[in-house]
Amino acid sequence: MDNSTYPYHTENLQGHTSFEFYPFHQDQKHTCYKGMHFSTNRIDQTRVLVRTSTGESFSNNDVKDMLLATKYAETYLEGFFKQYYIKEFLCMCRMTHSPVSFGQPVVTRLASTARCLNRFFKVIRGHHKILKKDEWVFIERRLLGEYVSFVDEKGHRTKETDGKEQGRTYCDFERLLSAFCHYTLVSSGQTLVVCGLTGVHNGQHTRLSIPCVHSVDQTFGAEDQGTRGIENFVKNHKCNALCKHLSLLTDNRKHKPRYNQSDKATGGMERVFGSAQVAVYSGQA
Repeated sequence: MDNSTYPYHTENLQGHTSFEFYPFHQDQKHTCYKGMHFSTNRIDQTRVLVRTSTGESFSNNDVKDMLLATKYAETYLEGFFKQYYIKEFLCMCRMTHSPVSFGQPVVTRLASTARCLNRFFKVIRGHHKILKKDEWVFIERRLLGEYVSFVDEKGHRTKETDGKEQGRTYCDFERLLSAFCHYTLVSSGQTLVVCGLTGVHNGQHTRLSIPCVHSVDQTFGAEDQGTRGIENFVKNHKCNALCKHLSLLTDNRKHKPRYNQSDKATGGMERVFGSAQVAVYSGQA
């Protein structure tokens, strides 16, 4: 018996997935496995990434919240790439017009688990995940390349490089994604921020997995830390040249953005984000 999902039928994938006995990536929230999608006729095979919860299995609400977060992030990403200076930056770096995308996950449940082999590799590999039959999993097409975190849930760029270790193109993507997170904060009227960006960088394209979204009204489930999450992002984010050219700037000393929950329709800002503040300057944004 292997680790295998129930059959699924979507616009992009039809069939089922089997995956390895040990994860290739694990953090506090998610555990990721390399798998293979088999089409219904078992002729076509596709490399996929299988994402599970590191702790308790995803609930029905968790699934809905994660899909909603991805949808919101995609919408903001479209707007981000329409900005004039971003287009200029992509041209200067010889990137495609849309070099970043979010994976389109298939959601299904585990039909079977290789219990003995999973436990054996849990001891050998030292990970903490115990798979359970019928738990929810997310399946995404997998690009070849290293699975990395670009911006964490608190706004840190997780790999501060100078271009020598990872290569110039990788660093350009780091700056691009960090500025994108800041862009979502400003474009939403400081009501939410998209962060927690992990995925695979493969040459001229980066495929991102399900992001984390912090929002004032905590719309996006357990990972949504509300105003505290937004406050942490503002404290930890370091503006780069893209932020400045997009007229985005974080300044913890002078500015006090406020947001009133009851004034959402008019974009009012009457709730202070603690000691963390954001300055939004007029211009191309």
